[in-house]
Amino acid sequence: MNILVPIDGTEHSLRAVEFLTTRTDLLGEHPHITIFMAQMPVPQRVLAGVQPIAVDDFYKEEANTVFASVRALLGNSPLDVDMRYSIGMPANDIVAEADRLDADLIIMGIRGHGPVNSFLFGSVSNAVLAHTHRPILMLKDKLPEGTKNLRVGLAVDGSEYSERAVDYVLSHRPLFGDTPRFELLNAGPVTHPIGLSSMASMMSSANACNDMLEFREKILNSVMKPLLPKFNAVGLEPEVVRLDGNPGDEIAHYAETMPLDLLVMGSHGYGNFRSAVMGSTAMKIAAESSVPLLIIR
Repeated sequence: MNILVPIDGTEHSLRAVEFLTTRTDLLGEHPHITIFMAQMPVPQRVLAGVQPIAVDDFYKEEANTVFASVRALLGNSPLDVDMRYSIGMPANDIVAEADRLDADLIIMGIRGHGPVNSFLFGSVSNAVLAHTHRPILMLKDKLPEGTKNLRVGLAVDGSEYSERAVDYVLSHRPLFGDTPRFELLNAGPVTHPIGLSSMASMMSSANACNDMLEFREKILNSVMKPLLPKFNAVGLEPEVVRLDGNPGDEIAHYAETMPLDLLVMGSHGYGNFRSAVMGSTAMKIAAESSVPLLIIR
């Protein structure tokens, strides 16, 4: 398994390294880890009169300082780790490095910031999410504790992308530890099947509320119908959870309050990060929740 870990030297970005050191038994046999520091170029006006070799030494020293922190975190870890750095546009370089490695997973600690470059959520992280087709695990303030009985939520909406997320989870079971507890989350508004234009007249009907709830339940069942057999085929019985309301708000709230150890979503990029599982929803959840978020293309 090839894993790319972009870092910028901040506590937040180094959290991804900390995650790896506690998950060595979950990464499959012989995982290969690449620690990658993408540095922004120093502005040309700053470089006036500076010898190129001095500039190269500066970049190298910056990288080595960060890599020293990584080595301290790794300690005597048995992981196979390479460390590389680049000079350029961070998001572009991260996506290119992931493609060069044919990475199976990108792990990013977000909300870091530093004097040379930052993984400010909404800039570099967003750009990587928008342009890579690789699975990305985004880590914030909370790391799963231990490797047993993890509570894993999968946000599903009936799209091919959420089905891909389910397939990824089932084919990478070791990533989720021993005896994980899977929950299939379907979030959406409660609406009437004949549409919102007739809601005013429907409100006087005693059956309107029941009709809306029944319609919502039909949507839930249609989403779950192709997914549950996939779990059952490997001996798993996931819990089905219906969340009524705005998907981003409801999923983020559920992930925090239960709480979940990990949330998984399916998505596609296409530049502006539209998502089959509610484009802006993935970004909203990542912004509002401290729960680790695994996004599958």
